[in-house]
Amino acid sequence: VRLSQRGSAEAVNAPGLPPLNEVMDGYLAAGGTILACGTCVRKRGLDEKDLAPGVTIAGAPTLVAFLSGGAPSVSF
Repeated sequence: VRLSQRGSAEAVNAPGLPPLNEVMDGYLAAGGTILACGTCVRKRGLDEKDLAPGVTIAGAPTLVAFLSGGAPSVSF
């Protein structure tokens, strides 16, 4: 949830790798989906306005549907 918050990904950089916000933007531009755990978001007192553009709040039913569609990997 921390990395899904608006502005958080900009602070993540590692030598030899592109900044995380650029990776996330490219992933979304290519049709990727970034889901943030709804329970975790609410526990931290956050809502949609606190999240980075393109991040969707989702619960377990959405995750199950996502995996049922053949998603090769997930971090929830």
